Amino acid sequence: MLHRSMFLDVFKEKKKEQNKLSTCFPSQFPLLRMKEYTVIGTDNKDFVVYYKCNYFTVSKDHIELVNVYTREAKPSQGVLTGISEAFSKNGLDESKVLSFC
Repeated sequence: MLHRSMFLDVFKEKKKEQNKLSTCFPSQFPLLRMKEYTVIGTDNKDFVVYYKCNYFTVSKDHIELVNVYTREAKPSQGVLTGISEAFSKNGLDESKVLSFC
């Protein structure tokens, strides 16, 4: 699987359009560190979308983390649609996604 993108909601406002980094990160699956994440979208074949929310009791603030993994560096339109649906069904703003490839 390829680590395709990451969502990190710590920004109060979107400052400018993000460009792709033109690199995917190959990852062994399953990832041990993902035990704390919740799967919010998958087709059980070509993609998986993981979600985690960290709450900080001292500052009474939180950050949301979403990691997207795909089988292909250039997934089909159907896979991209499935990923978008996972974001929208869970109230996540896709404009905050940092795309690696």
